[in-house]
Amino acid sequence: ATAPVINITSPAEFGVDPVGVVVNFSANGAISGLVSLSAMLDDGISVYPVSSGFEPGPGVYKLTVTASDVAGNVGTVVRPFVVYDPTAGFVTGGGWFIPGKGNNSDPGDTLPGLDGQSKTNFGFNIKYKKNDPSPQGQFQFNYHGDDGFKFHVSDFQWLVVTGSVAQFQGTTTIDGMSGVFTVRFEVRDGTDRMKVHIWAPGDNADLDSTLYKATGNLGGGQIKIHAK
Repeated sequence: ATAPVINITSPAEFGVDPVGVVVNFSANGAISGLVSLSAMLDDGISVYPVSSGFEPGPGVYKLTVTASDVAGNVGTVVRPFVVYDPTAGFVTGGGWFIPGKGNNSDPGDTLPGLDGQSKTNFGFNIKYKKNDPSPQGQFQFNYHGDDGFKFHVSDFQWLVVTGSVAQFQGTTTIDGMSGVFTVRFEVRDGTDRMKVHIWAPGDNADLDSTLYKATGNLGGGQIKIHAK
């Protein structure tokens, strides 16, 4: 009744690695013998099979490895990780959007005092510097609802640029609230669209549900991804 033991040697769990990292995994069904071993990689848009030795490009991923043995026992391990390319470019933006506004936003937006009419002003500049594994920059967010909601991010863990889309994650304090919050952003050049997800202090952005979310097409301003 013992499930196969799955061993993922790379990437590390919640790892943030530059391009060139390789997915490596194996399994052991020592008691009854291994029947199958497979892996699926989820990049947030599509899910596709990969083999051990696969080298993913820049992206925000979840790797799911599944193994079964002769006795019918099944083991599964899920591993989130991020791959970035420091030479892929940098991202800037500024302007405003209205979160929670019908078809302008994704379902499920939630902010203190969200009314679907008040603007969020923002401005940011995020980039990698030479020989520095953490991106540098600033992000200012100010929602003008009745309760007010604003924060400033200057501590970033990663930046992933893929074509016209950039994703980046950082931590911040929020005016009037205690603790350190994790914030993940997705911004789109061309369509000028923004998604902001915020996790409660102590929560894991890869495992837990968001505390706050704000999304929408820009009503003014611009998002720009700059090639290096």
